Amino acid sequence: MQLHPQQFGLQMAATACLYNLTKGDLAQKIHPNILLRVVDLTLTAMETYPNHYQLQKNTLLTLCSDRILQDVGFDKYRCAKLVMNCLCAFDDASMNRMSVAICSILGKL
Repeated sequence: MQLHPQQFGLQMAATACLYNLTKGDLAQKIHPNILLRVVDLTLTAMETYPNHYQLQKNTLLTLCSDRILQDVGFDKYRCAKLVMNCLCAFDDASMNRMSVAICSILGKL
């Protein structure tokens, strides 16, 4: 993702993979430093493709994690801004729920 930020197909596949890697049993074994890289790459993808529905949905699915939002030291303002952009850009109930949940958790930190 970092080496090819302009290759949309790669970013789409990578955001889906990151979601799958950060959910389930394996997620608890991932070191916070690795999760920090996941978040940074995810936020960069959000910035690069702000109008692509499925990519944005993939990123929200990844970010909508208590562990990521509470245990990883990343730029919370950058994240909140990008998530709010999603909330405004897309009329999708599931994306709206994830966006509100993410902002709610970030607002409590």
